[in-house]
Amino acid sequence: MESKTLRTGLFAGLVAIAGIAPLMAELPSLEEKPWYGYFAGIEGKKVAVGLGTDGGAVIVPIKNREWMTTQNYIPLNYQIEEVLPNGKTAVKKIDFESLTSTSAATVKPGTIMFTGKTEGDVKFEGYFEVSRGVVFVGGRILEKGTVTNPLKFTIQAVFPQAYKNAKKGEKEWEKKVEDDILEVRFADGKKAKSTVKDTFDATAGDFTKPITQVEMEISEFGEGSFKFTASPNSKISLLNPKISGPFYEGITLVWEADAATDPQGKARLAIDLK
Repeated sequence: MESKTLRTGLFAGLVAIAGIAPLMAELPSLEEKPWYGYFAGIEGKKVAVGLGTDGGAVIVPIKNREWMTTQNYIPLNYQIEEVLPNGKTAVKKIDFESLTSTSAATVKPGTIMFTGKTEGDVKFEGYFEVSRGVVFVGGRILEKGTVTNPLKFTIQAVFPQAYKNAKKGEKEWEKKVEDDILEVRFADGKKAKSTVKDTFDATAGDFTKPITQVEMEISEFGEGSFKFTASPNSKISLLNPKISGPFYEGITLVWEADAATDPQGKARLAIDLK
């Protein structure tokens, strides 16, 4: 992971040097491997998370104590979306050079806040915190700028399609995926799951309800499971581009706080690094 990060939208930042660093235009870069080109990074047992100087972030699966290749990276996008009159949304392009933070580049993260602007002069605030093996991310819109339509701040974890070249149906493949599973907990306390044998459709049934926790295991993406938890006053929803196949063919987790009940942007999405 020595190249520049994927330009995947807007993310947060890491480590705080207690306000003693000067305010910097653009996020500064680490110079050490494997974090060159990143503003900050944190590595756990199962995954590493890197935040680039351009605001793009990735979750990197770890297997046999090594980072997996870029085709297995999971973009973690911080996005400002404009809600159009027809109900559809349009992502506002981030002005990467507007990103500022009082924190320095670091591999020893704690808590960071950064700000930036999008087209239409929308001003936003992003957060990244690390505590006891968990990454907490969040953010909020500070000013609407010239945009007249409603806006929302979301964070999206985009899982790419797995097993593209696998010989599906053979015993070896079936053994490999036998533990793969998607499990969710809804805001009403109920649970649901989907296995590799199921056709997954995020637009139908229980999966359309507000979600508070998602845990997913895909053997091609490392050795452990991925766990995402929404704090109070926020929710997770799911998207999948292919509704005719199992969940491992591509799935996106969308986190969003309720701006009405969380005007100060205290809600967080927790990502377990253990």
